[in-house]
Parts: sequence; structure tokens; C-alpha cells
Amino acid sequence: ARLVEAHEKRQRRLDILRGIDRAIAGEESPDAIAGAVIQPLRELLGVPRAVINVFDFAAGEVEWLAAAGRRRIRTGPGVRYSLKLMGDIDALRRGEAQVIDTHSLPPGPEVDALLKSGVHVYMAIPMIAGGDLIGALSFGGELHLFPAEQVDLAREVATQLAIAISQARLYTRIKQY
Repeated sequence: ARLVEAHEKRQRRLDILRGIDRAIAGEESPDAIAGAVIQPLRELLGVPRAVINVFDFAAGEVEWLAAAGRRRIRTGPGVRYSLKLMGDIDALRRGEAQVIDTHSLPPGPEVDALLKSGVHVYMAIPMIAGGDLIGALSFGGELHLFPAEQVDLAREVATQLAIAISQARLYTRIKQY
């Protein structure tokens, strides 16, 4: 049974990565790319909530590309909040994942929403493309435990997403000329 479960997990991981590749090939928008993988990714990570975030350094803000909870999926721009919620940005730039204790954050509507959805601790995995930090994949729940297998999977997907989002942005710029 464990072998079958491991095989199914591997298959679901490959499906997510293939989905990202298809989105690159299909020249889809960053929102569409993120939206296609967020729910299967949340389920595979086994967490109550997962978010694909892009960073707007000029505004000092993070923007959701896609977010999935137990009951709802949201894609597209609109939800923005402070970069401070992603931990140490310089460490993220160096490729270091951040673990953030929701209770240690300054109170506010974002923190209230996280706690209400059962996210007491979360991890932000940097999305780096061409040496540039463009965002982070964040996920979490109630436990302060992030198994190596879960972190490795998140890193792998974050790397692919960074490439896909960069390609999509580049394609959009090229089309505008």
C-alpha cells in the first residue's frame, strides 16, 4: 500500500510539473499558470492553504497570483499585502526558505485572515528566475513541522513556477511591441 501511495504521489508531482510546462508552451498568463497548479499543489503538500505570490518591490507589497484553501480557490490580481509577511527578503533572495509564525506578526486584517483559516505557521519558498527573486510559494497550517519531502516538492514547483512566470511576462512584453 505504501508503494502504491508513493507512486501516486510521484505521479501527482509530475502532473503538476507537466502542467507548468504546458502553460509555458501555451504562452499562458502568470495567473493562468498559477491557477492551474495551486489546488493540486495544496493537496499534494497536504496543507490547509497554499499561495503563489509575486513581489512588487517598488510598492513593498506581495500580490496573490493564486491561492487555495480547503474550500476556495482564488486566482488573479487584487489581493495585496506587505512584503513583511514573507519574512527576511534578503534571505529569500539568497534562496533561503522562511518559516513565519503567524502569531509573531503585527496584528491586522491579513493576520486575522490567516489565523481564521487555520494557518498558525507558514513557509515561504523563494521563486527565483535568472538570479532575480520574483515571488514566493507560501503554504502552511497549524503545525510547525515541515517535512523534508514537502519542502523539496515545494522548492521544485517554486523553481518551475519562477521560470514559467518570467517567460509569461517576457512573452507579454514582446507582444506589446
